[in-house]
Formats: sequence, C-alpha cells, structure tokens
Amino acid sequence: MFERAILKVAHYKVLGRGALSCVFRGRVGFLRTTVAIKRLDKEDKESSKAFCRELMIASSLHNPNIVPLVGFCIDPEEGLFLVYKYVSGGSLERYLHERKRGVKGGPSLPWSVRYKVAVGIGEAIGYLHNGTDRCVVHRDIKPSNILLSSNKTPKVCDFGLATWTPAPSIPFLCKTVKGTFGYLAPEYFQHGKVSDKTDVYAFGVVLLELISGRKPIEAKRGPGEENLVVWVCQCFNFDLIIFSSIKFLTVESVVPYCLTVKKSGSRYG
Repeated sequence: MFERAILKVAHYKVLGRGALSCVFRGRVGFLRTTVAIKRLDKEDKESSKAFCRELMIASSLHNPNIVPLVGFCIDPEEGLFLVYKYVSGGSLERYLHERKRGVKGGPSLPWSVRYKVAVGIGEAIGYLHNGTDRCVVHRDIKPSNILLSSNKTPKVCDFGLATWTPAPSIPFLCKTVKGTFGYLAPEYFQHGKVSDKTDVYAFGVVLLELISGRKPIEAKRGPGEENLVVWVCQCFNFDLIIFSSIKFLTVESVVPYCLTVKKSGSRYG
C-alpha cells in the first residue's frame, strides 16, 4: 500500500477517463519507475465496490500479456488509487483507428506484428479463463484496453468490469449489462449471460479489426456494412475484408497461423 504523499496526482498527465475513474501517468519515488495511477471517486458507493473487486482480481494476475498491479492506496481525502506498471507504447486503438480520425496515431502495423498482437491477447485471455484458481472474465476486451510495449508485446489492462465466474463455460446472469457496444456477445447483450465466452466473442471482434482495419460499429458505412461482425458474415470475398495496408495477406498465409492459435486456446461455441 502506497502512502498518500506518493500519489499526488494534480500535475500528472491524464491518460484516460472513465465513468467512475481517471488514469494518470506519474512516478513512484521509491520504485524509480513510471506508473499508471487509476483514481476512483471516493464519494461514489459503486466506486468502492469496483475498487475492491478490481484490487482483488488484478493483484492475483501474473502473466506477461497482462499489465501488472504494483500497488494501491486508500486515502479518505484524496480517494482510491490503483497503481499499475506504465506501458509506453500506447493502445492498440491508437494504431488501428486514431489516424483515421485526424489524430496523430501510431504507424500502421505490419502483418507480423498484428499476428504477434493477436496471439498475445489470446494468451492473456486463456490465462484469465484457465490459468488462475478462479475463472476471470474481463468483460471489456477491446483495442483501447490493450496496450503495446516498446517491442509491440500486447498487454491487457483495465479490470474495472472484470468478475469471477463459477467455472469456465458456465454462464451466470448479470443484472446490469456493462461493456462497450460492438464487443458485447449476443447472449450477454440480450440476456445478461456472462461466461468466458463473453471475452472470446470480444476477442473475435478485435481479430476482425486487426485484419480489416475497421471499427466494430461505423454508422457512416452503407446499409448492411455498419456492423463489422454482420458485414464479415455476409462477405464472401476475403480480399474485401483485408485492410489495404496488408493487402498482401492471402488465405494461404493466414491458415497456418490460425491453426497454430487453434491448438493453443479454447474455441468459442
């Protein structure tokens, strides 16, 4: 647990904001390292519950493809803090989509890196579901919650919505559906059923983004093309799906990679 004096965040750079929290970049003196500090609103009852749940889950995870929790702080005046290791490469969202919005994003990722990212995310999800004492469901797998290190190793972050399930593939009902539209599995979005398959569906959407360069929901697209998953299911021409910067991709080059991934992880359905 870190002391209050260590976590003065007033002048730290804001990395992102959520409904109940804000993430800053800062430094912890005795660790001599840059960290990402997640600050939750102490006045909100929901924040306290979310803080305790995320603390318990994140502190139990140890995997090279998951951003590690390095400490926490509970302060009656400043709020609730979770301190994570800082990942310098930015989010996968930045590399895939920000350049399209006129924002200075990262360079386009070559196929070899996209494959590395896909495998790394799959390894992280497999660990969450089967590598710990209890099955952990992230519930918000998406490019903005996947950070890339300096050598483009993917690391899953933000366990604010994560929860435990009784066992892999055994669904339970969730009263409130939370997550990001476009990545929500049909059984979760429509019926509130949560299981490890919730993450696998979202992972599948991220894979489609890696291949196509498109976002899961794009209202500006033509009829039938607004939803990435629906569009891909209706698309019979493989060349139409592939992002222009990796057009050299062929079915022959993809199949060996798909078979490799298939052997190392569980399948959806």
